Amino acid sequence: MSMERQKFLTELLNKAARDYYNGGTSDMMDYEYDNLYDELAELENINGCVLSGSPTRFAGYESLSGFPKKAHKHPALSLEKTKNPEDIKAFLGEEVGVISWKLDGLTLVLTYDENGRLESAVTRGDGYTGDDITASAKHIHGIPLKLPCNGRKTVRGEAVITYADFDRVNSTIADTAEKYKNPRNLAAGSLRLTSMKELADRNVRFIVFSCTEGFEEFPTVGDQLDYCSEIGFEVVPHTLVSAGSVKTFLTSKEEQVKAFEYPVDGMVITFDNAKYGNSLGVTGKYHKNAIAFKWRDTVEKTTLRAIEWQIGKTGAYTPVAVFDPVELEGTTVTRASVHNKDILEKLRLTVGDCIGVYKANMIIPQIAENYDWAKHEDYIAPMSPQDSENDKRQIDIRRLTHFADREAMNISGVAESVITALYDAGLLKKYSDFYTLSQKSENKIVSAANLSYNGLDKLLAAIEKSRTTTPDKFLYALGIPLVGRSASKDICRYVKGNIKQLTDPQVISGIISVPDIGEAMQKSLEKYFEPESETAYEFLSVCGFMKFKNNFAADPVQPNNGIKGKTFVITGSVTYYKNRDKLKDEIERLGGKVAGNVSKNTDFLINNDVLSASGKNAKAKALGIPIISENDYIAMKGAV
Repeated sequence: MSMERQKFLTELLNKAARDYYNGGTSDMMDYEYDNLYDELAELENINGCVLSGSPTRFAGYESLSGFPKKAHKHPALSLEKTKNPEDIKAFLGEEVGVISWKLDGLTLVLTYDENGRLESAVTRGDGYTGDDITASAKHIHGIPLKLPCNGRKTVRGEAVITYADFDRVNSTIADTAEKYKNPRNLAAGSLRLTSMKELADRNVRFIVFSCTEGFEEFPTVGDQLDYCSEIGFEVVPHTLVSAGSVKTFLTSKEEQVKAFEYPVDGMVITFDNAKYGNSLGVTGKYHKNAIAFKWRDTVEKTTLRAIEWQIGKTGAYTPVAVFDPVELEGTTVTRASVHNKDILEKLRLTVGDCIGVYKANMIIPQIAENYDWAKHEDYIAPMSPQDSENDKRQIDIRRLTHFADREAMNISGVAESVITALYDAGLLKKYSDFYTLSQKSENKIVSAANLSYNGLDKLLAAIEKSRTTTPDKFLYALGIPLVGRSASKDICRYVKGNIKQLTDPQVISGIISVPDIGEAMQKSLEKYFEPESETAYEFLSVCGFMKFKNNFAADPVQPNNGIKGKTFVITGSVTYYKNRDKLKDEIERLGGKVAGNVSKNTDFLINNDVLSASGKNAKAKALGIPIISENDYIAMKGAV
């Protein structure tokens, strides 16, 4: 049985590693991964066997993104980890160590040529080969493009995003399903953006944590890092420790991490004597000159009182655990997302169970374990609304409402109350039913929806008008899990607007090459467009009613105007353009970006009433952001 468990853990942790290294996100929590990893290592020791591809024997996972690959001259491997301070004392022995934060971002390797110019920036990848993101690196804060010294140099560091910038970026994302789970996911996703302006706006920072090549004149790691600071790098805070002082130091840092601006998941201890550390070499997975320390998460016991379901506007449900209040990291917590039904089943969560709750990265409440797990051998997870016929109505109505939304198919005049009435009358169950509604009895429609005949005519006219749309708006309207507005545009560019290609499994398998589309989104698309599935059939059915304006058929022409790379906010009424959406579409077509609120990252506020005392005008003036009229904007863009 232990060997079966070892096989299971190897496959499970490998999947989590693939999600983590390729997409920057994983459904498995750090707490759970660490515990299962330790269990796997123990089983390998007991069984005397290490299975092929075991995560205890490699550093990362082969990259699946569309970036060109580049081999590392020096392996960028992982570090052995421990949660026991005594292990750190034993590791140091008589040696002096350099201790620094273990930043939680995306590891990058920078190489500078003989003249001190940035030659390449490569992600860690599998430790031996990573993604070449040199073009993106030029827009990451803290990466010098030219060093004030000559000679080839290679440094390693972490691309990170502060908690403040994480909150700022997430606040601009309206769809809850598209929000980033944590700063690390945001940092990883940002480096795969095609818009360099958007990447720069997200304030990704690079912080050096080790020097690999070109620092041989400095005998200690501390001196190497100090020199990096002198030549223009931002360097991770560090200090010297010994076996006698390290335990006290770790305890003090555990309190300080709560106030640190960047996400941190532990400390790194490196031998200060660089020559000695380098002489130790590497294993297939680890650098032997350093070790990582992770604090044990504070887990508080409480009682599970309910499983609730959160519903998004596309109809996707997420289970949420509700429990007796517990104090975690200075706040009172009563709820934690369980992420999906698979985790619900894995933990066998049942009302009344004693559970352990902690805060991942000291921020996000998570369930660590269910202490009553063994009581529920024949566990059946509580049904989500989509599993229950009685509650299926609510999710269907949400999906139909999303389909008709202004940002999707833009069927004006069809409120959720009208959709609900038509649904209950059996007249509107599927997306395609919108486009066959005109064939139904007018009397039934006006009676069910409490419409006048004039109101019915307007409704049918709006439905008819919605048939002429762009492929990306149609794709977004389908409410495919994880596929938001931005992803819909990226997908449509990939298939050049011919979205019927998405029913081809080979097309879906290749879509992972599109920047910002990770494995989770690919799997979601794969499931939705599975051949002969109900959703794929409905997709093709409703496609038959559309008159697509294919704005993705040709490769986009690089705009040459004053709009490209600029961020605009639009407020007030417009006169030259039919509506603000038309103006927004043009700005995006010309390479600009439209945000909802004025911030320090806004370049221009468009408002025909430039003297208005509105809140947006006031904020723009306070930040020194130019307020321009439509005519100013038209002059700025030039001929298009």
